[in-house]
Amino acid sequence: AYRQSGDGNLKIMIGNLYLKTEQWTLALSSFKEALKYLPPELGNEALKQTRTISRAIYDISRKADAALAEKMKKDALNLLLGTMQNHTSFVSDEDINYCADLYIQLELFEECWSHLQKYCGFGDRCDPTYTKYDFICAAGISLLALGEEEKANSYFDTFINEENNIDEYGDLWLHVCEHYLKLFTSWKSQQDISETISIHYVDKALWITEKLLNTSNFRKPLVFLHKSSCLEELGRLDEAIDVLRDLSELSPEHRIATRAKIAELKRTQGCSEDEDDEYFIDLEQSERVDATYVFQKMAEFVDRGEQG
Repeated sequence: AYRQSGDGNLKIMIGNLYLKTEQWTLALSSFKEALKYLPPELGNEALKQTRTISRAIYDISRKADAALAEKMKKDALNLLLGTMQNHTSFVSDEDINYCADLYIQLELFEECWSHLQKYCGFGDRCDPTYTKYDFICAAGISLLALGEEEKANSYFDTFINEENNIDEYGDLWLHVCEHYLKLFTSWKSQQDISETISIHYVDKALWITEKLLNTSNFRKPLVFLHKSSCLEELGRLDEAIDVLRDLSELSPEHRIATRAKIAELKRTQGCSEDEDDEYFIDLEQSERVDATYVFQKMAEFVDRGEQG
């Protein structure tokens, strides 16, 4: 009976029930129906409800396989964009930013750039007095992915610099660092991208990680790992190993994984026995590692010895 009801609030309640049971297609349908019955003057409520379901669908998508996750993110994005289009005067910074995030996750960089031009008035160069750094970060990432590095730098330079409060905006610095590394990973094997251009992105990412690790708020395992990856790509293996050792001491939770990576790098250098011994001791003493995994690693070490 509720399907024939013209009560938007009832449909929202039904939609929320579907969300709680992670029935996202039914939830999406209920919310779309509900939005039809919200009058124009309730634009704030319409956008609020749209953000609710969009975020919920995104959360559910993180548990799904890649193909389904992409479809769910697109559904969330299209629902929010449609509501923004219908209630233009009520669109908030939160709506603009969330759409930009979804565009970037879906790697729809051209669409993201157009979105930011429409709602933020962005042009080829960033106004240095503009301080909405979430939007600026998304614009820079989109332009970089589109091959417009000079334009992207005019956006990045407004908040990634020596004067900026890195403790306050470090999450955006990290986001840019990860995007540099992602571009490097996807472009380094392409024949039309030179090695010099590829490595340039690693240099940029490395500089950001070094700045982040000098702060009190961003000495995090992920930043250590990114720094180590940069150093490895640059062929600076001794330095990469030192960073991983620092991480293994900083975070016992990551000790096994970092020891495994150190052993791998040591093998690349042709001198791994001592590191293998330390790694195996860590495996043996760890309560977090399944016994099958330990025996698997033992077999790998034996095989390497026999091959050597």
